[in-house]
Amino acid sequence: MADSDADSEEGLSGLDSEESSDSVDVSSSEYSISSDSKSEEENLATSSSGAISLLTIARSALAFNANITDMFGLADRGNYQNRICSVGKTQGVVWEQFLNELGGPGCQGGYRGMWHTLRPKDIQVPRHVVAEHMREMDPEGCEQRMAKSLKRRSYFSPGSNYTWQVDGYDKLKPYGFPIHGCIDGWSRKIIWLKVTKSNNHPEIIANFYLDCVAELGDCPVKLRTDCGTENGVMAAMQCTFQEDAEAHKYGSSPSNQRIEGWWAFYRRNRSGWGINFFKSLVEKEVFNPGDETHIACLWLCFAQLLQDDLDTVKEHWNTHLLRGSRHDSISDRPDELFFLPELHGGVDGLLHPLLDDEIQSMRENLTYEEEESIHQGYFEYLLENTELPLPHSIDQGLSLYEELLEIANRDDV
Repeated sequence: MADSDADSEEGLSGLDSEESSDSVDVSSSEYSISSDSKSEEENLATSSSGAISLLTIARSALAFNANITDMFGLADRGNYQNRICSVGKTQGVVWEQFLNELGGPGCQGGYRGMWHTLRPKDIQVPRHVVAEHMREMDPEGCEQRMAKSLKRRSYFSPGSNYTWQVDGYDKLKPYGFPIHGCIDGWSRKIIWLKVTKSNNHPEIIANFYLDCVAELGDCPVKLRTDCGTENGVMAAMQCTFQEDAEAHKYGSSPSNQRIEGWWAFYRRNRSGWGINFFKSLVEKEVFNPGDETHIACLWLCFAQLLQDDLDTVKEHWNTHLLRGSRHDSISDRPDELFFLPELHGGVDGLLHPLLDDEIQSMRENLTYEEEESIHQGYFEYLLENTELPLPHSIDQGLSLYEELLEIANRDDV
């Protein structure tokens, strides 16, 4: 039995020297062959030659498969033919697919997304191997995904007063308090922040713009707004002052990064309370948004309180210290950045100087005058002819609102 095993090992070792030979010397093989018949010997030699050739090819293919499997980490499963086909495709397709995905939107996906991309292409690669290749080919993207952070676009502005971004805020509008604001793109200074009865009338918005331009004596290089019709008059003024049709730019609301980002800050830190407060009045049926009497009374009692709060928020924002970040945000107070941009690498003197006559000429073209409603006039008359004081707090405003409505209801009766 031992001799037989030795003979088999010697016979298999001899196969390697005969891989390229079409003929096999049967007499030199270690197989034991009977000499009873020469034809039987020839048949056996022929069959042995075929077996040896097939075994040699199989061994070479398996060796090739093992090398590729080690190189790409292919799963060693499935039938032999499928593995050979998959390996043949993988050698070039895997890297090509990686490069295609990482060169486009696929760079934001992780290794699981890449693994699923390969599967429909009949490329069976273990996920841990895909993860290793992703770390090698896109280390920065892997770090960002692990930190669960997005790759932000850099905001470009050479200095203060290069771009003013203007937009309205409608979260309090259902209760009669639309807000309008403007922010400088480079310094992030709030230029104006106003509560108004309407933030959709073009001449109201144009007056906000003219007030700030008159205060500064200059206008910005560019003005950026969304496509709302309320911005038309202001846009015309800006282009006239600059004598340049490109001095104003329309864009989508998300494109106004600075003002939209500031509205999000205002929602988190201030207006959320007001939204909940007025919503509670509606739920308690103290305030009816569809009743003009209620709307006029609520405006009289809370409009000035809200404007005072906006002035406080504006002052606090413009004087607080902005933190620096890895997104090229400059650290300092908005007021200092606005008036002293050169201290932080910004360009000074970008404002376009204007004469008082130019500003006054524009203002004379604004003919809109806000009409006072009957309800508003009625409540103002009540305040003038009663001893009810103007409110200085939210509680006082609510008390005044309830008292004025009670008087109005008695008069109706």
